[in-house]
Amino acid sequence: MRGPNLTNDERHRIGCYLFVNSSNGKPIRGYMNILAVKYQVDRRTIFDIWRVAKRQREHGEMLQLNSKLKGKTGRPTFEVPVERILATSLGDRGSMKIFGATIRVSPGTIFNWVKQGKIRSHTSGLHPALTEENKFQRLYFSLSKLSYDRISCSLKFKDMSNIIHIDEKWFYIIEDQAKFFLLMEEDTPYRACKSKSFITKVMFMAAVSRPIYDGNCNLFFMIR
Repeated sequence: MRGPNLTNDERHRIGCYLFVNSSNGKPIRGYMNILAVKYQVDRRTIFDIWRVAKRQREHGEMLQLNSKLKGKTGRPTFEVPVERILATSLGDRGSMKIFGATIRVSPGTIFNWVKQGKIRSHTSGLHPALTEENKFQRLYFSLSKLSYDRISCSLKFKDMSNIIHIDEKWFYIIEDQAKFFLLMEEDTPYRACKSKSFITKVMFMAAVSRPIYDGNCNLFFMIR
């Protein structure tokens, strides 16, 4: 169990608790464990406080249970080097190892910065490089699917019941790498082809369309 360092007041309070709850020079059985759980420290820390407090009492001294830690203690913290990060290209920020080596910190420090919210991890997707003509064609296609509703006096998208969307997908008949679960006595399968650069493909074509109903709500067209 590892918690924050005890303050001097907490250490003095623990020493008083141990003396109050002791008998014949020994704390009550299990009381050290209770204090360790209460203050979130190891039982050995409570025992060290008791040992020092007991020795001081035997010598007739006042309880001095102050911490021996001097100055700034704990794990060192590193400020985010903003200027060095801005001077680092995006190509060197792809992994914690490369990024840390570029700005001269450890990968663990990078991980802690992300966890603490000092920097963020972002997955960048590749976007199409559209020209002005591409943008115009996309806008024209979207506007061509609008129709004016005279009843509500508003624009609405067409139901597109007369449009069929067709797409195709290619699959390799066999895979270059395949994983199998075999019995211990089974032979290792042998797989071969003429050339891995020219593996036979098969194409599936799919068509998607909305079903069409007549005026009596009878279905008369649907792709199966």
